[in-house]
Amino acid sequence: MTMTNPNILPYNSIPHYIAVAYRNGDLNISQLRLLLWLRIIGTPYGIATTSLVDLKNDVFPDIDLKINTINSHLLKLRQKQYIYFEPRQGKAGTFDIHLNHWLMPKKRYKTLDRFFSEPRQWTTTEEELTTKDSYPQAKSSEDSQKLREQNQKLNEMKGGLINRMSGNSEHRQIRSYHNEHETEHQIENHGSVEKSFNGTLVREFQPTNYEQQRCKEIAFELGEEFMNPILSTLRKDGLQTIEQAWGLYREDRERGKRIGNPPAYFQGIIKKLREQQ
Repeated sequence: MTMTNPNILPYNSIPHYIAVAYRNGDLNISQLRLLLWLRIIGTPYGIATTSLVDLKNDVFPDIDLKINTINSHLLKLRQKQYIYFEPRQGKAGTFDIHLNHWLMPKKRYKTLDRFFSEPRQWTTTEEELTTKDSYPQAKSSEDSQKLREQNQKLNEMKGGLINRMSGNSEHRQIRSYHNEHETEHQIENHGSVEKSFNGTLVREFQPTNYEQQRCKEIAFELGEEFMNPILSTLRKDGLQTIEQAWGLYREDRERGKRIGNPPAYFQGIIKKLREQQ
């Protein structure tokens, strides 16, 4: 007799337009295999974390497909708006891939429209164009405004506390995420000030939308104790900057760089990205 866990929802849904695109020649068989695999390994919030080497081993074990070819297929999928990932230098290491039209918790959808200046229109199996109503979004503008207001109040409180405690903040600045001469003392100094503010614990934080959920995932991976620093970055810089910083952090970690305080090091990357804008 087959046993099922009633608390685990079956995953996951594949939009009908993917089949239409394959039949119409918009997707070739290699691109289809990649796209379906990415959707299979995606988190409940529509993010697949993988690498080109993993894709070669997982998706094409029967074909001697070159890494450059797999990368070209991914770029084509991004160009056609099936997926989105940040532009990358080099082909080594893992990275996050966002998946379009992803059914999220509470019967809402994640789309990639915000990543593209001209979002694509999609065709259903009946050759009809879908509408925005077909994919109710995971958050409303009213929710976003409330979130910004809440984060602004939290960060104003945090800013006042840090200013009073630090006196002169110059000594705890992290100069560059690629500066080989930074010291553990600088990093630990930064971290101790951040943790002096007792905000919302990462393990207790309840996300209300996709962006908050993604921030919680990254904060958890960094070993952050509180959500407030990364939520502040989300309000000021947006999720795209956070994802870019996360990619740079992982590249440094994977090439063997010693990182004594990951949360502080990550905030140092954020600071450097702001300076470059």
